[in-house]
Amino acid sequence: MLIWIAILFALFMIGTFVMSISKGEDEQDKDVLSMRKRQSTTSLRELALKKKLETLLEDRVEVSKKYKIETNILQAGFKMTYGEYRILTIVMAIILPLISFIVMRSIYPLPVLAFIGFVLPSQFMDYLRNRRMLVIEKQVGSFIKLAIERYASHGDCSKSLRDTTDDFKGQEPMYSELKQMKVELDLGKPTTEVLRDMHRRIGNKYLLLFADFYEIASSLGTRDARTELLGEVFKQYRENQQHKSMLRKEIAGPKMEAYIMLGVIPLMMLYQTLSSVEYVEFMLHTTVGQIGLTGIMSVMVGAVWFINKKIGAPIE
Repeated sequence: MLIWIAILFALFMIGTFVMSISKGEDEQDKDVLSMRKRQSTTSLRELALKKKLETLLEDRVEVSKKYKIETNILQAGFKMTYGEYRILTIVMAIILPLISFIVMRSIYPLPVLAFIGFVLPSQFMDYLRNRRMLVIEKQVGSFIKLAIERYASHGDCSKSLRDTTDDFKGQEPMYSELKQMKVELDLGKPTTEVLRDMHRRIGNKYLLLFADFYEIASSLGTRDARTELLGEVFKQYRENQQHKSMLRKEIAGPKMEAYIMLGVIPLMMLYQTLSSVEYVEFMLHTTVGQIGLTGIMSVMVGAVWFINKKIGAPIE
């Protein structure tokens, strides 16, 4: 029954879309201006509906949780509000079970697939965030060092940050973040706030330490004293990197083994699919196969979560 409801709904939406296109073409010949006004009104209504849904979802969550999730999204390299992110998780939680039901015609995997679809965007964001933060961690030290050296020469922190931006041209993702920082400085935003905003976007604690030390250094009397205090940031960063390099060597083996074990599962399933015609039929259209496939997907999602949170996460 559900499959027929889904099919009828899809056909209704497609028919509505086709009729709106044909109607739009006829009226374009008659009155292009009126058609554009109507399209603009429709877009505004869709945008208003989307904003209303986002507001509804955001009002039901704690501010601290919303801030944390939006920060993680920024550190993954995306610009997305909490409402947009939550809409994405809900859509995935609907689409994944629907596709499964259409293919397998079984209700057994639906609850698990709904959960997997709901958490899938967060696992994807965590994976991209971890990779991005590891790259930035190698670049932020050079940024801090160059900014301090320029600050020591002319005593203008805002100018030293602007001048350092061009040194990272072609080195992503740091260059994009520095360009945004430069725009904010050009708009007159206080240097400390700009540094703290960039720390939120990239997640490196030494950038926050740089902002805090600069705020303290700006109240000191001499340029040498301010430069010496800011130099402590790079000194602590360098010492921390030496300790982390040892830890990375120790964790590199288990991390690689975890990725290999995770990758073996889909490879074995692909091999079975190519070598046996009955394998696909068994996994998709028998109760035992469907339950087994659901279990496999659950284990893989759990493994991805463990790797993202424990093994693959940046070392603190």
